[in-house]
Amino acid sequence: MKVIGVVGLPASGKGEFSKIAAAMGIPVVVMGDVIRNAVKEEGIDPSDVNLGAMANRLRAERGMDAIAYLCVPEIQRQNAPLVLIDGIRGDAEVTCSAEFFRLLH
Repeated sequence: MKVIGVVGLPASGKGEFSKIAAAMGIPVVVMGDVIRNAVKEEGIDPSDVNLGAMANRLRAERGMDAIAYLCVPEIQRQNAPLVLIDGIRGDAEVTCSAEFFRLLH
């Protein structure tokens, strides 16, 4: 399995790139969905502030690769030769995520 990570600032085109990949039949896993699910599980209002706080909390508690780690079950469920990861943010997260996703091969 190959994992491609799409990185960039908000509104930089990650979502558009992901839509094109999905239209081509490439499975897309959105890292933000992990954060949204964590907020939902805690019964917290999914406001931008709460989503940001949850992302920060997950990284503080589990390390900078926390969200990448939490995406693994969904990546593996795809059972595909190529999976696109949408939503890697920040230099440290890029490094941690890249190293972590290499372990999936």
